[in-house]
Amino acid sequence: MSMDLFGGRRLKMGIWGLGRGSAFINSARALGIDIVAGCDFDDHVRNKFHEICPEAVLTADEDEFFKMDFEAVLVSTYCPNHAADTMKALRMGKHVLSEVTAFFTPAQGVALVEEVEKRGLVYNLAENYPFTKINMYLARLYKQGLFGELAYAEFDYVHGGANPCTSYLDGTPVIPGNQLHHWRGWLNYHYYCTHSLGPVMIISGLRPEKVTAFPEDVYCKGTVHGKGRKVDGIVPNLCAFAPSLIQMSNGSIVRNLMGGSVSDSHQKRFFGTKAAYDGKYLHIGGGNAGPRLDIDPQWDEMGEAAEKAGHGGGDFWELYYFARQIITGEKAPWDIYAASDVTLAGIQA
Repeated sequence: MSMDLFGGRRLKMGIWGLGRGSAFINSARALGIDIVAGCDFDDHVRNKFHEICPEAVLTADEDEFFKMDFEAVLVSTYCPNHAADTMKALRMGKHVLSEVTAFFTPAQGVALVEEVEKRGLVYNLAENYPFTKINMYLARLYKQGLFGELAYAEFDYVHGGANPCTSYLDGTPVIPGNQLHHWRGWLNYHYYCTHSLGPVMIISGLRPEKVTAFPEDVYCKGTVHGKGRKVDGIVPNLCAFAPSLIQMSNGSIVRNLMGGSVSDSHQKRFFGTKAAYDGKYLHIGGGNAGPRLDIDPQWDEMGEAAEKAGHGGGDFWELYYFARQIITGEKAPWDIYAASDVTLAGIQA
């Protein structure tokens, strides 16, 4: 059952890249967004998508896809192709919700920003981690002034990606060959900084301005390559850490940690000038003398629907903000400029 959020106005949407794109179907249905078209070169992925979204017309041909009748597109194609694919969609007159990251090089970023500005269409980045229950709760507290001003934060996204290198998202093995080279199996993990830096940006409303990082020279075992080493000079994500220090626009520092190891980590610590969150408790006041509070994060309105849609609720919210901006004009959190900030921080690291 879908909600009538925009006075009966329904958004018709296509999805380009049906592997990751399939995760948005439940959220779209809950929000009253019609998925009418899909495109993917892979037969297996298209067939699986058809099973859960039979109402969409599917094709392997991207030019045929863009001839179909829809006004917005989710670009969830191969990660290094996001900028080029997004610009093609914009030139075809489509609003774009792009999966992370927004672009692969600074030059692509300049071209993408100019294309968005030229077309006057809505562009949003599909970064979902700021929209988990706890992160949205912290953002509300920050906006209410509880934390004061951000002084320091530590956010982790340590999560290896070996499985997508050797199987489809549903676990079916991929036939060896060039299909094996899933981007999370070879791309340096600094590029994938949005799940850790993104929440800090949305919670605080600040932007990253300076970045420093050191190369990682100790590698774990267990990658698809099997030897725990650099491959062609690039560190596969499962065998190393990728930490950086980022100075935000108010002068605060964020320790931003990505990577893959023997254990995942999604820790978060957020220190303001008036209060702090240590990953479990809220601490009020200075010198550890103030009260320590247990917290019970609550969703914003529509949160239960978001949670039922899956993936922690994040995909629901980013899709909602995207549709809302198209239909009402109200600005979404991840416009092209915020998307550029978070993407550039990873590239520079």
